[in-house]
Amino acid sequence: MADNKLDQLARESIDAFNRSDWDAIRAMLGPGYVYEETGTGRRCEGVDETLAALQAWKSAIPDGRGEVLRVVVDGDTVVLELVWRGTQTGPLAAGAGELPASGRSFEALAVMWTQWSGDQLVSERHHIDVLSMLAQLGALPAPA
Repeated sequence: MADNKLDQLARESIDAFNRSDWDAIRAMLGPGYVYEETGTGRRCEGVDETLAALQAWKSAIPDGRGEVLRVVVDGDTVVLELVWRGTQTGPLAAGAGELPASGRSFEALAVMWTQWSGDQLVSERHHIDVLSMLAQLGALPAPA
């Protein structure tokens, strides 16, 4: 598949999350899909488990949006550099507990490695700066 086609598909995956378009995301995910968040330790296998995790993020941060800064395509792999922004207005699952709604906004950098089979997404590894996000939300002391 042409590099520009995968670039477009990868960007659309972020746009679909931004719009909370769960049907579009469901249609995009291929058989055996796996999602990993290295910052949280979360691993989701399959469409339903992944959609539940994404919906939980949107429940805690309804205005959460990703902005794609850079894209690199190599074969069937697409790497996205992103900045995530939003305001935490609902409880957020945070490892061993739950972070109550803070009403605070955050901005966190991330990199997503995505693997494609044709026009279907088969795996994602999401490296998000959770430490900075939690500090901005007031869950951790701000760095000195």
